[in-house]
Amino acid sequence: MSKPLSLNEIRSRAAEFVVAWRESPGDERQDAQTFVSELLGVYGITERRAALYEKRAKRTSTGAGGYIDALVPGQLLIEMKSAGKPLWVAEQQALDYMDALSDNEQPRYVLTSDFKRFRLLDMKSPEGDDVTEWTLEELPRLASKLAFLAGYQTREFGSKEQEAASIKAAQLMAELWTALDGSGLSDHDAGVFLVRTLFALYADDSGVWERGLFEEFLETRTAKDGSDLGAQLVSLYQVMNQPLERRPASLDELVRRFPYVNGGVFEDPLPIPFFDRQVRARLMQASAFDWHEISPAIFGSLFQAVKSPEARRSLGEHYTTETNIMKTLGPLFLDELREWFDTARHDVTALKKLRAHLAEIRVLDPACGSGNFLIVAYRELRMLELDILVRLQELGDKTAVPTLYFERDDLAVQLSHIGGIEIEEWPAQIARMAIRLVDHQANMQMELALGKAPDTLPLDTVKIIHVGNALRTDWAEVMPATGRVRVVGNPPFIGQSLKSAEQTADLKYVWGKQYDGYLDYVTGWYKKSIDYFAGVNGGRFAFVSTNSIVQGQPVPALFRPIFEAAWRIRFAHQPFAWVSEASGAAAVHCVITGFDQETKTAPILYTYASPTDQPIAVTAGFINGYLIDGPSVFVEKRMRPISSLLPAINYGSKPVDGGHLIVEEEEYDA
Repeated sequence: MSKPLSLNEIRSRAAEFVVAWRESPGDERQDAQTFVSELLGVYGITERRAALYEKRAKRTSTGAGGYIDALVPGQLLIEMKSAGKPLWVAEQQALDYMDALSDNEQPRYVLTSDFKRFRLLDMKSPEGDDVTEWTLEELPRLASKLAFLAGYQTREFGSKEQEAASIKAAQLMAELWTALDGSGLSDHDAGVFLVRTLFALYADDSGVWERGLFEEFLETRTAKDGSDLGAQLVSLYQVMNQPLERRPASLDELVRRFPYVNGGVFEDPLPIPFFDRQVRARLMQASAFDWHEISPAIFGSLFQAVKSPEARRSLGEHYTTETNIMKTLGPLFLDELREWFDTARHDVTALKKLRAHLAEIRVLDPACGSGNFLIVAYRELRMLELDILVRLQELGDKTAVPTLYFERDDLAVQLSHIGGIEIEEWPAQIARMAIRLVDHQANMQMELALGKAPDTLPLDTVKIIHVGNALRTDWAEVMPATGRVRVVGNPPFIGQSLKSAEQTADLKYVWGKQYDGYLDYVTGWYKKSIDYFAGVNGGRFAFVSTNSIVQGQPVPALFRPIFEAAWRIRFAHQPFAWVSEASGAAAVHCVITGFDQETKTAPILYTYASPTDQPIAVTAGFINGYLIDGPSVFVEKRMRPISSLLPAINYGSKPVDGGHLIVEEEEYDA
């Protein structure tokens, strides 16, 4: 897979293109093919790769034959006219050829030009046909308008393509981890090395630095037998932790081209590992992959599993899909922000008020794992801020976007606005890195849309992920409690009979005298949340949990203290299958419960015809602890039968037999 050019390189090529064609008279018959060929070359498109020139096609309106000036199948149709001719006429001619193209050839965009002007029609814009026009002289500044030709098209986050790329990337890292065995690195140091290498691989393909620089380093500065690979990489990683002005003058020219990274990525020294030909081959294989296509949220979950031989064998089967993550984030706060944007889209003052509100939002995941909830939340907030800025420009407001540079402090949504707590160091390392990757993706999207964005490097040193036991940690030290904090996550589910002595002690510490001995481990996060928000107006929290918390004896023990603390269920998903979309994926029956202390909006209950169906949203009057629209009542446990005539019961239908008492459908007739 060829790697796209950086945006800076594209702009440089565009400037050269403008110089070459500025004085051209622009004759359609003589110059069109050369003009189009050189324009596509600005974005790295060659005849061999994609472009079809003078493609014969039938016009729908007349039935007569004609020629499409250029076609990049599936992406772009180009129609040229001589200088001064109306571009809308050329556009109508281009559209007249569409019926003659196969499904695979059908483009999303139509570009028309008269050598001095450009007109781009996006036929699949979410808001309907979208037209943009610019002049030849404006091309370098607006080069991002055609950046989809270089692979920078706006992606549908959580798409099948992103999932497939993320699974492949995690498999490559798993193979590299396996190859590291025998390198002399401890388990911790090998993890640090792998995370640093992930950053280098991703940076190499996503425009963090000069595209392909790391791959060039591997090819030209390391021996083919891998004997010096460890020493060379350790040295390179040390250089990337040095500001440019502190680097020695005698430094290798290629190494000097790597930028200063900062952010603690390359801060701690590593011992020199000893590698062989196999490790180098795995690393070269990984460097050939196009890393800019991955979803940090999905990849982070998968990357967390590469250390475990069992998990590596089933890599791709156990990760949280973005669809399921949005079932929590959407109704907790993101949906209302999007609705606010839709309402305010024609009002400059209202849009600015919404952006100011975004600057106050904070997101805390106190069981963050590899950070997927934080990653999606941050990405969605950055996307919303970008949509606001783009809309303000469309409305003619010239104050929202800085004239020269967009500094990080100019953003309403900051990395410091999200925080996580994770008990294990390895997933915390992954979370820190994955959040950096999604931040860079957000910057790239901003640069494409506005032509400017904060520089990704050097990274800032904000501490986003804290390592510790969330049930023993003071959450306010990680993120001060305010009415704008949204607590979310997917804490561990551990039932009464499976909790360790330490986990039971955690629950006793959190619940105090209210602990009844039967509460699932996940309920500790509920109690910590209501304690965290004590005395605060406006906070919200939502967790994914095992469905057992809304069944039987745990319901009064969990929900009575929550309701008595003046919280209500803002939304809830009744039991459903929390499942990956990968082949052979594991499924767990879960519920999602979100809480607030408001009364202005009606609670929303998501019901499921079956655990694997799509949810149906229903407006409720009151959602009780059994996740039913009804009064707040509790069914209390009884130790004796209501009737004295009934015998005592030792056990009910308690599913702790390992599944041996379950009769599957195929066993009915056995």
